[in-house]
Amino acid sequence: MKENLRNLARHSWLPLICAVAIYLMSTDASLTEIFAGVGIFLFGMIFLENGFKGFSGGLLEKILAKWTNSKLKALFFGIVTTILMQSSTLVTIISISFLSAGLISLAQAIGIVFGANLGTTTGGWIIAGIGMKMDIAKIAMPLIVIAVLLTFQKDKNIKSLGNICAGIGFFFLGIAEIKSGFEGYKSALDLSAYASGGGKDLFIFVMAGILITSIVQSSFATLTIIISALVSNTITYDNALGLVIGTNIGGVVTALVASFGSNIEGKRLAIVNTIFNLIIAAVALIFLDYFRAIVEVISEFAGIKETDYALKIAVFHTFYNVVAVVLMTPYISVFVKFATTFIKSRKPADMDAPLYLNDNIVSYPTTAIEALSNEIKHLYDNVFSVISHSLGFSRSDICANLTPKELLAKKWYSGEVNVSEAYHHKVKVLFDAIIDFATKAQSHIDDPEFIRLSNEASIAARNLSEATKNMILLEKNIKKYARGTNANMAREYNAIRIQIATLLNTIQSLTLLENPSYDEIESILKQERKALKKFDKSALLRVEKILREENLSAANATSLLNDIAFASNMGKEIIKAASKIYQITLSEKEQDILEDIKDFAKAKVENIGESLHARESHRESHEESHKEASQNADSQNVDSINSADSKNPADSKNPN
Repeated sequence: MKENLRNLARHSWLPLICAVAIYLMSTDASLTEIFAGVGIFLFGMIFLENGFKGFSGGLLEKILAKWTNSKLKALFFGIVTTILMQSSTLVTIISISFLSAGLISLAQAIGIVFGANLGTTTGGWIIAGIGMKMDIAKIAMPLIVIAVLLTFQKDKNIKSLGNICAGIGFFFLGIAEIKSGFEGYKSALDLSAYASGGGKDLFIFVMAGILITSIVQSSFATLTIIISALVSNTITYDNALGLVIGTNIGGVVTALVASFGSNIEGKRLAIVNTIFNLIIAAVALIFLDYFRAIVEVISEFAGIKETDYALKIAVFHTFYNVVAVVLMTPYISVFVKFATTFIKSRKPADMDAPLYLNDNIVSYPTTAIEALSNEIKHLYDNVFSVISHSLGFSRSDICANLTPKELLAKKWYSGEVNVSEAYHHKVKVLFDAIIDFATKAQSHIDDPEFIRLSNEASIAARNLSEATKNMILLEKNIKKYARGTNANMAREYNAIRIQIATLLNTIQSLTLLENPSYDEIESILKQERKALKKFDKSALLRVEKILREENLSAANATSLLNDIAFASNMGKEIIKAASKIYQITLSEKEQDILEDIKDFAKAKVENIGESLHARESHRESHEESHKEASQNADSQNVDSINSADSKNPADSKNPN
């Protein structure tokens, strides 16, 4: 009941906004144009976003990995991607997603977000410099027609290019509609007539900017509305300044909402982004007169007319964000420390949660598979702990490369172990999350290789879940008989403990191998399969022998035989999971290696081409020199002959 009420409250604002919008549109045709323009504009942003997502094909993730390893690079990445996508909100959401997936650090993500705030200023220049100076609807229509033709093509990249063209087309068309609407609406409502120029006025327009941006969830769309209203004289220049400041604050709402579905790191980034925008807004409001004066100086220097307030708003928006980035970038490490200290995980101590999965990355193949790979490793780590503790060993005991005798001599693990509870809190919760994430990702990504790898991840998660279930069946008898007084039972159950511990140790040691191939991994796992099969067979023979010698009751023998089967099944599931995990991990590495090889080959081809060109030039030069030398030699020979003839005229007349 409470959940239903919560859902009702969460979604009740949507019909309310729709009802208000319909009422306002019914009262004035110009308002209809404005609302329609905003709708078309946002529709274009959706196309643009989908186009870049599909067109990237993992390119964005590769660039992200290579170009965000320093503050300046992260800042530059944020600027460039926002200029291309024209959505700082989208770049911020992508940063939250990649941060949640563990692909970038919090400091890198903060740098990207700061850059995104600076990159979004190009939108103001596009609107003020192009949108308000010409009839951009004439550009929009051909773009939309081209987009339709491209989206009918089978090639995914061409379709994505079509989405980008459609996005830009609807984007321009929306600006034209908003501009036209405000020109018609000027006669109905002139807000500039009510402007008093005081602090109260400024506060009202700052709040209006926050509200509008929160509703349309696009600071770019709000900026279009502001500049259109300013050009039509519906608002004053000072009103527009307040709206711009409010727009920057309101832009954090979408990022905050997106962070709800991310992990703790994503929430930290959203909070830092909010603080960033609140601080610069406060600075701008306190020093607004100085900001206005500096904008006038810059505008005069740039040759902007004194009455061209649209371009002055673009200058203000740019200067505002440049000041923000210059002031805040040196303190990124302080933001990281504050966010880490202030926002802490509140989940129960015994309940685990996915560390790398969130719904915002399901459209990005490279990021999604890396997140799945990391989460599977997280799940394996939990299963390793649950099984080793249930066997009576600590993790360090199993990883210490001890002999069976040394391992059995170790003190029984003293911590509280409830395998059934641990399964639900540490294993099943991650298993469910992995299956859910893989299913969602496959509905967004149709790449065959991604589908194959995500299926492998799901199977590996199931293998680990099954291994833990077998441990649940074993736990009671392991505790009872491994430390019991019956020597035969103790020996057999300790043999089970040693066999599984040895397997876990071997798999753990695989992480120490330097750049192993999948064949090497499989060769080691194949030996473990043989060892497990041999253990199963020899254990059965030993139990039969003890039973024949009447040193074991029938009840104990059947319990032992069942537990040997459970242990064998558990070992098989662990080996299967390890094989799948390395298959996914090595596949990722191979893709990176292939990319590096391609880059290397491309560079080599370019170098060879340059070398061949240089050789050809050298050969031609050499041939030219040789030709000139030959010509000179011939000329000299002719001169010599002529000279000889002139010196011996008698010889020429009397050869005898």
